[in-house]
Amino acid sequence: MLLYIPFAFLGNALLYPKNVTDKTAVPHVRKVEVWQAMKSLASNLSAFFDRQDPPTLEQLEAEWNRLRDLLMVLSPVLVSTLAEMIDLIKLSAQIRSPFRERVATLVRIFRFLDEESAKNQADVDRDDLKSVMQTAVKTIQGTAAAVKDVKFITVGSREYDSQDTALKGLLTDIQECATESLNLEKAWPEQESKYTTGVTIDVDHHNAMIKKLGISA
Repeated sequence: MLLYIPFAFLGNALLYPKNVTDKTAVPHVRKVEVWQAMKSLASNLSAFFDRQDPPTLEQLEAEWNRLRDLLMVLSPVLVSTLAEMIDLIKLSAQIRSPFRERVATLVRIFRFLDEESAKNQADVDRDDLKSVMQTAVKTIQGTAAAVKDVKFITVGSREYDSQDTALKGLLTDIQECATESLNLEKAWPEQESKYTTGVTIDVDHHNAMIKKLGISA
């Protein structure tokens, strides 16, 4: 099956005429170092499964990474944001009032941008999306740490304003990424509107809860 790997990468590369042509791709895949790397990986995989002086998993991973890097010179790489998305989803579940809905909305916006940009990764900068998502993880971690007891934070308080400002700054970063790096400027107004709605929901729910608990603002 490993014999098909170079051709799979070649086929993928040729889907993107902006990045590569068959005049550059075919000679690259024919290079001796590509096939030597593939042969070495195949031999070590065989030894691993036959348990005959098997290499370690770390060694196999290193060989695979080398082969992948050789082939990816020509093939556009979909920058993975899976780790960041998982972190954001986990963090969203930790956020309490009065920021729960707007943070959940930010995560949904990220998911939208991730899915849309993945459809056309040859023409967008997903590295920027990944970077903004990493920034978001840190920002939302700060919000989670700051809002541990909803009874001691009210809309308009210093603590509230601090986190509100931080999340608005994050929204600005996301907007710049969406419009400048991902070519999604037409889709942005709807996403921004969703955030505004999330803020309204947060404020209404929190004020109702504070009133119910008999806590003065």
